[in-house]
Amino acid sequence: MRKQVSEDDAHARLHTLEDEIHACRQALASVRMRRNSLAPAAILPYDILALVFESLALKQPPGLASYCNIAHAQEAMLGWITVTHVCSRWRQVALDVPTLWSTVTPELGDMWFNLLLTRSRSTPISV
Repeated sequence: MRKQVSEDDAHARLHTLEDEIHACRQALASVRMRRNSLAPAAILPYDILALVFESLALKQPPGLASYCNIAHAQEAMLGWITVTHVCSRWRQVALDVPTLWSTVTPELGDMWFNLLLTRSRSTPISV
């Protein structure tokens, strides 16, 4: 005969399993980050990466989406900002370059407008 598990015991076991899943996800993220740090694009020097982003910002400004493919509409609307979604290093480099954020694009909405203002720091703004 199978022993009946109390509701409290089941809840505690479920919580323990959820904690294990969370720990596994964190470990996997750490391994992926280490793997990604060995990719050729990840080892570009900081200054070179910043220059690439600045060039991309001129060619693909946010808010000027010209894509017809609805699946990529949000990416197109963000323009160069999508590089901040590639990896944590690229994100950090982009966040460290206030001139990248100095072109304020009202088409992105109030949240982005305020975020661009904050990230541009004391850099002169262009609208």
